[in-house]
Amino acid sequence: MRHINKLNFLTATVICFVLSFITLLAATVIAAGAGSDGIIIKTLEKLFYIFRFPTYNILFDYFQYHQHGWFPLLIGLFINCLFYGFVIERLVSFYKARQEEA
Repeated sequence: MRHINKLNFLTATVICFVLSFITLLAATVIAAGAGSDGIIIKTLEKLFYIFRFPTYNILFDYFQYHQHGWFPLLIGLFINCLFYGFVIERLVSFYKARQEEA
C-alpha cells in the first residue's frame, strides 16, 4: 500500500473531471434559468456543490469578488479532481490490501 497505483489514480481523476464538468454544465443551465424542471438536472446541479469542494470553499472570496471568468473555476475543479483521484486511489489500495490480508 506504499506506492500509488498510477493507473487507478489517473482513472479516478478522469472520472472525477468528467463528473465535475457535467455538474458544472448543469449548474450553469440552472443559473441561466433553462431546463430547471427535470429532476436529473437538479440533482446534477446539487452535486456540483460536492465537486467544487474544497478549493471553492477556500478561495470563495477570490471567486466571488473577482470577475476573472471561468478560468479560475476550472483550475479549482481540476485541483479538486486531483485531490479526489488521490483519495479514491488510496481507498482502493487500502481496500485491496485488506482483502489480501484476509
